[in-house]
Amino acid sequence: APPVTGSGFYSSLDIDIQAAGESAFGTREGALVAMDVRTGEVLAMVSRPDYDLNDLTPFISRDTFRDIEDRGAWINRALQGLYPPGWTYKLLPAIAALRAGIITPETGIDCPGFHTAGGRRFPCHRRSGHGPQRLADAIRQSCNVYFYKISLEMGIDTLATESRRFGLHAPTGID
Repeated sequence: APPVTGSGFYSSLDIDIQAAGESAFGTREGALVAMDVRTGEVLAMVSRPDYDLNDLTPFISRDTFRDIEDRGAWINRALQGLYPPGWTYKLLPAIAALRAGIITPETGIDCPGFHTAGGRRFPCHRRSGHGPQRLADAIRQSCNVYFYKISLEMGIDTLATESRRFGLHAPTGID
């Protein structure tokens, strides 16, 4: 039978954002996903290490297979890796605390390098501490302690409500 034209394919990937992400990520191992927070559309996705699909056609050589295997490049870290939410999630407690009136941009919180809660010590990434932090400082320096403290003060319900407002209660729809 003669070939027939298939359905149209539409992608939300933005080639400029994708290229910037790949360039900025460089050769570091890990993943990057940039999404439109309003729609959930994926604008860019990077997984490192990666491999060139052209190396797999018309067949994959043993050397190519072994190289990809040795580098751990078969895993798409953006889709298959499990990571703690990290820095990007810190913006949600900030927004929630601002909206709930728990803090203002000028609210100062001291970071000694850790916070103790429930008999457990939670470290800041800067073990020596950041000292006094306002919101902009805490965001700029990614101060864990600032966000631990405001999250505990506002409580889980306020934080969960804000997380749901940003759509974090539902799957992304990415396989």
